[in-house]
Amino acid sequence: MRFKINKTVIEKFPDLLIYIPVIKNLENTTPDYEKIKSLLKQSEENIRSEFNSFDEFINNSRAKLYLDTFEKFGANTKKKLPTHLALARRVIEGDSMPNINPIVDLYNAISLKYLTPFGGEELTEVYGDFELKFANGSEHWLGISAEKAKSPKEGDLIWGDDFDVSTLSLNWRQCERTKLDGDDKIGFFIMDGFVKNKDNVKAAAEELISRVIELYSLNEDDAELLLLDSKNLESEYEYETKSIKGVEIPEIRNQKSKVKSKKEKEKVEHRYNDETKDSLQKTIFDVVTNLYGDETIAIQYEIFLEIPKDNTHGDYATNIAMQIVKKLGKNPREIASEIVENINSDLVDKAEVAGPGFINFFVNTDIYTSVVREILEKRENFGKSEIKKGKTVLIEHTSPNPNKEFHIGHLKTNVIGISTARIFEAVGAKVYRDCIDNNRGIAIARLMWGYLEFAKKDDSLPTDLNYWFDNKEKWNTPESANTEPGRFVDQLYTKATEPFKNDPEVEKAVRKMVIDWESEDEKNWALWELTQKWVWEGYRNILTRIDGLDFDKVWHEHELYKNGKKHVERGLKEGIFKKLDDGAVITDFNKFDGITDTVLIKNDGTSLYITQDLELTYRKREEFHPDEMYWVIGPEQSLAMKQMFKACSQLGFGEYEDYHHIPYGFILAKGADGNAKKMSSRDGTSEHVSDLIECAKKEISKFLEERDFDDSEKDNIAETIAIGAIKYALLSVNRVSDQVFDFNTTISFEGNSAPYIIYSYARANSVLNKAGNIDFDSVKFKYETEEELDLLKHLKNFSNEIISASVEYAPNYIANYVYELAQKFNKFYRENQILNAETNEQKSIKTSISKSNG
Repeated sequence: MRFKINKTVIEKFPDLLIYIPVIKNLENTTPDYEKIKSLLKQSEENIRSEFNSFDEFINNSRAKLYLDTFEKFGANTKKKLPTHLALARRVIEGDSMPNINPIVDLYNAISLKYLTPFGGEELTEVYGDFELKFANGSEHWLGISAEKAKSPKEGDLIWGDDFDVSTLSLNWRQCERTKLDGDDKIGFFIMDGFVKNKDNVKAAAEELISRVIELYSLNEDDAELLLLDSKNLESEYEYETKSIKGVEIPEIRNQKSKVKSKKEKEKVEHRYNDETKDSLQKTIFDVVTNLYGDETIAIQYEIFLEIPKDNTHGDYATNIAMQIVKKLGKNPREIASEIVENINSDLVDKAEVAGPGFINFFVNTDIYTSVVREILEKRENFGKSEIKKGKTVLIEHTSPNPNKEFHIGHLKTNVIGISTARIFEAVGAKVYRDCIDNNRGIAIARLMWGYLEFAKKDDSLPTDLNYWFDNKEKWNTPESANTEPGRFVDQLYTKATEPFKNDPEVEKAVRKMVIDWESEDEKNWALWELTQKWVWEGYRNILTRIDGLDFDKVWHEHELYKNGKKHVERGLKEGIFKKLDDGAVITDFNKFDGITDTVLIKNDGTSLYITQDLELTYRKREEFHPDEMYWVIGPEQSLAMKQMFKACSQLGFGEYEDYHHIPYGFILAKGADGNAKKMSSRDGTSEHVSDLIECAKKEISKFLEERDFDDSEKDNIAETIAIGAIKYALLSVNRVSDQVFDFNTTISFEGNSAPYIIYSYARANSVLNKAGNIDFDSVKFKYETEEELDLLKHLKNFSNEIISASVEYAPNYIANYVYELAQKFNKFYRENQILNAETNEQKSIKTSISKSNG
């Protein structure tokens, strides 16, 4: 048998890893149970001694790692904690763990000790392979001691085999069938972890094995430790599970998805833009209703069709036979065979039964050869759809605090924002882009103080605003310092960090600058305008260079914050907000959706970011009249975004569900100790984009040296490839995953990188240039080799990838689609004679296929 992680799971969460200890000869009635109970008690005492309260526990780094990641998986940890954290809470709050049975007590003890999720299953009750995957919402699951079966929600993370769902993974709710009890002979244990805590999870797995061997008197060869991660999606274990053949599969609910939000509705309605799929659904629907009656299946779209990852499993697959099995009282394979025998459609070349009752369909290949003609006719409009037609979308991105040089974190927001906006346009939306210049506050004041202190031409000069105002020539400028404007201010901001943190007088002076700025002090504003001018000169330089000035509007905070206070005052008068005894004004969300309250105006009367965001959102709606609004901002702002969305909806600025936060993972740097850590402009670890481009150009130029280009061409080509390489590296990973930026992989001409894709594109165009004049309008398309068919199938799926990317806000879907396209084209190029084809007709066809990839 095999333990597996479905590719779709690891694509979305590449840092996931699973350790699986498998243990044979597990007689659960024979161990030293008193020793196990003692270990469980010891784990309880240790966690109580380490943490005084659950609040203290839940904010420690080990707990937050799981909370944050489980929420990315879709779990609502506010309503239901991950199992191991729930165990810890129970113990910290004074309760003791119950004694269930020896093996469960043992893995609970280790789960508490290492703070890692743990679940155990009985291997003798498994049918076929055991796989971690996303639920489609129609699976069967019967929990421990449950009387009634139900289905997991669509998108839930589940473990299952050929029989049904064994475990709801995110909170380790196990099923009755495979639970570990007193009669077990062979068991396996699932231990979830992530790259960040791999050593901890491995240590827990190894201790489980050593404890079981000791306490159950087993041999070392009775235990084996398996690993699943992004490099090992499958792990073989030498064991023959039960056969599903002839076994009656439990009823799988034929349920209509409950749509909770606009986004979920789009997922249900627009997962595919596929006329072939729609036609095949109707064909199956007609066959099923003719065979078994109209009451068997309610409506056509409940026939679930998926596109198999493996081409040998057909072009489409359905589980309809298993959906209707209980209503008919037959074996699902028998039902599937009857459906296959009655399929009579020019659309279907072949249909076959697979597994416990799946049906795989191989469609007429004319469907794929026609895609070449469609691409040549539609050109840049190929793959576009209209699922957002009539919608006006406003997306804010690239809104850095103007106090530093443009770094790779800023670039990530820029490329995600631009890419997402273009994806929305490709599905029919009218899209506007905007940016907010957050040009006031403590960070800006720190830059201003840094300029007074560190830009002096003579160190003996006083760090004094009044003196500077009358003697500006005694301070350096970017020109006099021979430094690019962005780099100039960045250095000053960084130098000001330590004094601000460690010297109370400096902190006091900086905070006074904030108050004086709001009082519109003339000298303060003169310094502020000067430093802001340099910051934006630096931003414009780099944004122009990377083609990132993609804004319909740039808003400025200093023009907004006063009216923001007016909205707060209105909310206070109308009872929407409330004032504290010290004079501060705060929100009053009344525990809406678990969102905590926040300060809107501080007790000294000064504003915060949310204050001006109220006015900004109001103006956005007045100017652009958007149906949907999006903010590309880091994940640390998730709560602040929800607070702002809720406050705006309370004030009548649109509905809460119209607002969408698009967070993204951190860019990590490797520290001196070899461990990855978050890049930060505060400690100088953020990579400046201009430096990255120059380094990339230098390496790429080496590759171009032997090519036939003149020097000016080489520089332009190296610049283009370097910028594309860096952008692609940021876009090709899952948006919400943290990313260790690997420079060498980024600029490589092999593997998943922009240089590889650009090289493939150049190869396709080279074929066209050498082919000469071909009348593509007269070419009769067909395919002759498997490489051609594989390439055509991939091209046909482009529209689906765009739709998926628009629903998930996932530019990486498009990036990885293009990478796979480059791979498939290069295989086609290697295995087929194109320009030297045997006949002119073959040359025309193969050249046409090349053109559709260019």
